[in-house]
Amino acid sequence: MKIVIRDETLTGKVAQEFYLELEASSLTIAELIRSRVFEEVNEFNNNLPKPFKGLIEPRAEELILNPATTTGRDRKADPEEHVKTALKAFDNNGFLVLVNNKQYTDPEAIVSLEAGAMITFIKLVPLIGG
Repeated sequence: MKIVIRDETLTGKVAQEFYLELEASSLTIAELIRSRVFEEVNEFNNNLPKPFKGLIEPRAEELILNPATTTGRDRKADPEEHVKTALKAFDNNGFLVLVNNKQYTDPEAIVSLEAGAMITFIKLVPLIGG
């Protein structure tokens, strides 16, 4: 099932929008965040040397070690580290998650999704990590 992932600024400006394929129609907010982060990290790792665009921005050390002009396939982002950073940021109000315009604050809240569901992420602070 395809859902829509949208990143917005606090002013409502859309920073990026893409589709995410999910296997389950019912999952927790934490699983939704994990799926999104894994997808964007895998997309980045499979398309080196393009710059990383995602929920969690690489740390300064990672950018030095893995510059955008890198052509080597051995310098990839770690999806598990990015997921840990994203979940910690969510717990610390670093970003909001809205599912079809309804805000969720509990990472263990279960949501039931239909194809085309709109998941909006609103960053409240820059998210560096991974």
